[in-house]
Amino acid sequence: MKTSKFFKSKIIGLLLSILLLGLGINCKETSQSDSIMEVAVYKIKKDQIQNSAEFTKTVDVFLQSREGFISIQRLQDVNDPSIFTDLVLWKTKEDAELSAKASETEASLVPFFEAIEKMIHFGHNLPTNSKTK
Repeated sequence: MKTSKFFKSKIIGLLLSILLLGLGINCKETSQSDSIMEVAVYKIKKDQIQNSAEFTKTVDVFLQSREGFISIQRLQDVNDPSIFTDLVLWKTKEDAELSAKASETEASLVPFFEAIEKMIHFGHNLPTNSKTK
């Protein structure tokens, strides 16, 4: 059974809320109210799934070296293990954009980018004031 786009967007929204509540991993510092959440959903080539831990470690090292990095949470789809979601919290949108631009020429990230079959979604998001009780 395929998951609807609506349901997937609700899951991503819930995960963003959890991360913004301080449950992120690899934190450099605490989040700020003006922080930006970068969401990247991508599909890895089937023959590269077994190498995903190596690729993602390289990505994490790169991100942690970047100005404005706060945290990253990485998720792997339970129904399709080739689909990953990275939730990266940045101090500012400019920090996120500069990092994305720098990643394009970062030699250590070439194997990661070559392993990606397609980018499903990439965007920058502001936290909302809505809360679930």
